[in-house]
Amino acid sequence: MSNLSFRNILSILLCTIFFLASCRSNDSVKPVEGKSLRDSLKFLSDSLSKYKTASVQPGAGAKNVMPLKQLYKKLKSAVFLIYTVDNTDTAQGSGFFVDSSGIAISNYHVFESAGKAVAVTDDDKKYPISQILGYSEEKDYVIFRVGGGDQSFPYVKKCDSAVEIGDDCFAVGNPKGLTQTLSTGIVSGLRFDGKVIQTTTAITFGSSGGALFNSDGQVIGITSGGMGEGNLNFAININEIPFEHFLKRDSAVVPPLPKDIQAEIRENLEGYFKALFDKDYDKLEDYFTDNLFRFYSKFNISDADAVKSLREDAEKSQIESGKVKIHWKTLKIERSLWGYEAKFNAEYFLVRTEKTKPSHFNLDIVVEFNKDLLIQSMYENILSKKNS
Repeated sequence: MSNLSFRNILSILLCTIFFLASCRSNDSVKPVEGKSLRDSLKFLSDSLSKYKTASVQPGAGAKNVMPLKQLYKKLKSAVFLIYTVDNTDTAQGSGFFVDSSGIAISNYHVFESAGKAVAVTDDDKKYPISQILGYSEEKDYVIFRVGGGDQSFPYVKKCDSAVEIGDDCFAVGNPKGLTQTLSTGIVSGLRFDGKVIQTTTAITFGSSGGALFNSDGQVIGITSGGMGEGNLNFAININEIPFEHFLKRDSAVVPPLPKDIQAEIRENLEGYFKALFDKDYDKLEDYFTDNLFRFYSKFNISDADAVKSLREDAEKSQIESGKVKIHWKTLKIERSLWGYEAKFNAEYFLVRTEKTKPSHFNLDIVVEFNKDLLIQSMYENILSKKNS
């Protein structure tokens, strides 16, 4: 069992349910092997659509500390809508904050194959997904940061007590783009030693990655998929997600930076930007890790694809040459989980074929290096642009 991924486990579970349901019918229908969780959910939903299942009455779990409608008003702003874009399609899902600094959680499959992603909060403000902190395709989760770290977001608290069958629960998500939708139910099963929570709480497409709460308003799981009429819905137990070491620890003692780290990072940045504006694309690849968590608007991108995107952007923007002026007094270096994070302000001075296009840019840039000082993530915020 330990060699099976969560996706395989859930697929096995869904296929088992399908088999039991198919035994009730004279039709000979077999599940298709090798399907993803989403495909398995759709396949099972289609197969079970002709069966009516008895409704499950609310459980006798602990009574709410406050009424559900008050809990909902308190918690809904911590859940947000996610839009992702790949080469051809736009998709959506949900996510939720677990820390005021913007640390958030969703399903991996919400981000899978995404080239760009944006979070839309309850007040209809849009924030970039600025950093991928960790993920597991097998367990179907992703931990990420929303915004630039200087905002303060409402967040939910994790449940530390054991989840039990019969507990009342509710979910907040964005099914089919209907934001902040509330659904209620009970914990109807615990699968695979409690790693997967089965619930009667409705979880439909667009709600993937949202929060499943207990009656005290504490998050117990990440909503992952549901079966419609079958009243079969599943969430990943929040205790399976190793997010707590990403949270702010104001009292934690942070070790000092290595003596020469600022000089080494400065040297790497100078080398990177020189290769960029010299269009030395072979040299550029030497500055990247094999796989970058984020490179501007792209996520989980290889070093070769990162270089390819730089080349294509230069051609599309008709950049003939350029130079960078880094304001070194603004350089701020901090430790990160992977190594070091460098933030600084810079200016780009470009020579472009189309002279009416902006050629002078002022930007705030964030570069995350691993412990070998290779670029792990890189993105920027354009503060101003104009013609020189």
